[in-house]
Amino acid sequence: MRERSRVLALALAVGLTACADEVQFGDPPSVPVDPEAVDAVSAAYTDCLRREADRVDDRKLSPIGLALKVIPACEKQFSALEAVAASGNDRFGRHAVRNSLEMDKEELATHVVLQQRLSHTLPP
Repeated sequence: MRERSRVLALALAVGLTACADEVQFGDPPSVPVDPEAVDAVSAAYTDCLRREADRVDDRKLSPIGLALKVIPACEKQFSALEAVAASGNDRFGRHAVRNSLEMDKEELATHVVLQQRLSHTLPP
């Protein structure tokens, strides 16, 4: 009986050793984020916010009110920005990046709207 237990333990050890490099614990290693890709999707999102602000702005809304109107129109570009910015991180890092972008979304949109309004009111 004891000999049989040893054989089974040895077989189990050999089997685990054979597949040890195939088993991954946790997240796979992450690839660094390409800064040019982040810049490109960020510029696309900002351009969308500017276009929508020009289209929707009736000069009666406050900047935050206008920002809240243009944010949904640019959701596709924002999702692309989230995906690219979070791509080089592990699972927890991706969540942290997405949460941070979500928290700053209204502030960024308001900033873009204010810049767009200023560009129309100031002489070139």
